Amino acid sequence: MIKRIFIMGLLLLYINGQAQNDHDLDERMIKEKVDQFFMALEKQDTTMLKKLWFSEGQVWTINNTTSPMTHSMRFFKGDLKSFDPKIILQERALSYDIKVHKGMAMAWVPYDFHVNGQFSHCGVDIFSLIKTENEWKFISASYTVEKTNCDDLAPKP
Repeated sequence: MIKRIFIMGLLLLYINGQAQNDHDLDERMIKEKVDQFFMALEKQDTTMLKKLWFSEGQVWTINNTTSPMTHSMRFFKGDLKSFDPKIILQERALSYDIKVHKGMAMAWVPYDFHVNGQFSHCGVDIFSLIKTENEWKFISASYTVEKTNCDDLAPKP
């Protein structure tokens, strides 16, 4: 009887550990997808961007640089037509807060944004993703556009 209890205990520990490992793997995969998005944006790599996003993915912008604040929505596939190789876009993640639950995920990513090497704005990206087989894909992104208090977005040591 004690042997069975011991084996059951080990089995439960293994299952719990495996679930945590799967969760950690999903978080790493999502962080990698966000990093791939930023890299593809900088390179204006439309082939990579198409692989990362569902074609009907939405992008919401909340612009806090206007008064009153404005917001707008567009479909991501429209962004693929607006690249200009003379303009270098660089978005840098300041931190990551990733939440995963049963095939869906959210990444809260404070960022700063540069155009041709010059600071443009900062804000927070919120990426929504879903898992298809063993791959995570973006279904939507929302982001704020801010010009001030950008230091408040970076994690504190």
